[in-house]
Amino acid sequence: MVLSSLGTLAVSFTDSVVMGNYSTTGLAGVGLGVAVYSLPINALLGGLMALRIYAPRTAGENGRQRDLWGLSLVLRKLVPLALMTSVALSVVCWVVFGESSNSVVREMSAYLKFRAWSATPDIVSSAGVICLVAWGFAKVPLLDFMVTSGVNLVLDVALVYGLGPFPELGASGDGIASSAGSTVGAALVIALLLKNRGPTASRQEIESTFAGWVRLSLPAVFSAAVDYAGNSLFAVIISFGGAAALAGSRVGDQVHMLAFVIVSSLSSAGLVVFGRTNASVANMSTSFIGAFRRTMFFWAVLFGLAIAGMSPVISYLVTPDPSARKAMIVAMLIVAMSCPVAGIAYANVTLLRASEKTGMEFVSNALAVWGAQIPVAAIGMLAVGGIGAFSGIFAYWILRALLTGAQVRRMSGRKS
Repeated sequence: MVLSSLGTLAVSFTDSVVMGNYSTTGLAGVGLGVAVYSLPINALLGGLMALRIYAPRTAGENGRQRDLWGLSLVLRKLVPLALMTSVALSVVCWVVFGESSNSVVREMSAYLKFRAWSATPDIVSSAGVICLVAWGFAKVPLLDFMVTSGVNLVLDVALVYGLGPFPELGASGDGIASSAGSTVGAALVIALLLKNRGPTASRQEIESTFAGWVRLSLPAVFSAAVDYAGNSLFAVIISFGGAAALAGSRVGDQVHMLAFVIVSSLSSAGLVVFGRTNASVANMSTSFIGAFRRTMFFWAVLFGLAIAGMSPVISYLVTPDPSARKAMIVAMLIVAMSCPVAGIAYANVTLLRASEKTGMEFVSNALAVWGAQIPVAAIGMLAVGGIGAFSGIFAYWILRALLTGAQVRRMSGRKS
């Protein structure tokens, strides 16, 4: 489950290494472009929340009911929205930002007008992986990761620097490589879905299970939109600190996203287990809830320590600019301190999702973004400079852990 999400992060990190050694301005522009792209794509990915909950249930305890009807019900609504998103972003970049006098904005536009076209394959690939994991194909995420990141890495270096027969495209080449990797990965997932589908339940039964999927997914869509709208504003706040701070925040954002992927993927694995047994917080013992939280906390602590230890190495790998390296290390250390709290928060989020309380999750996320992350980021930027805004990340996870903990206690009627 962790590896199923690493393809996108590998693409993002590869982009940073290639662009960081190409130019600091290019790295800053790509970082800004990723922040813009993250808002619509993560809102669309939020639409897969019901599929995450229902796919293990329709697959059954042994995962042998491998039906594609539920997947098609979800994708027939999300794919047109993804295509519209790609068209809108690409047109805005070509028409509005392409000739900007700001060099960072020009680099952002050059990257985003091609990266935007990965929205549809990203949605299809993510949805397919959810189903394949629910069917019991645990090796598929690793295969998808290797193909997506491999294609991106080869094309990234060739198109950014203009190796061999390829022209030097800079940030545009970065965007093309990212979209190409996503497209090949999606094609692989589709082929595996078609190959491995098997005996199924009736369409009426599946439609009955998925009847309220839009209602269940909407809070997750709104939560993602609120979250990434906040992240876009977060990037704007950091940008006032200059190109070095913005370039440093690019790597900090990626490491934070990696931490988020680890804890949210553990959460998704929990949903598979709960879904196969139709478990909910109402019939989970207090000792089980405590054990689940401790498991999430333990792995989050280990990952936080790994981030802290690797932060100097990562900074040297990404860029030779000492100012940007210093900003990267500070950002990564703040993320490392946030990891244990994120583990606790997402243990609570898993319990809410297992009981289909996605509305509660939306409330806690919105309050954490706008009540903690953004105001604390603004204060940090004003107090110590651009990278000081990263203190907002730590404030976000603290408040979200507190709020979700209170929601779980209220829902289950048990004391902490």
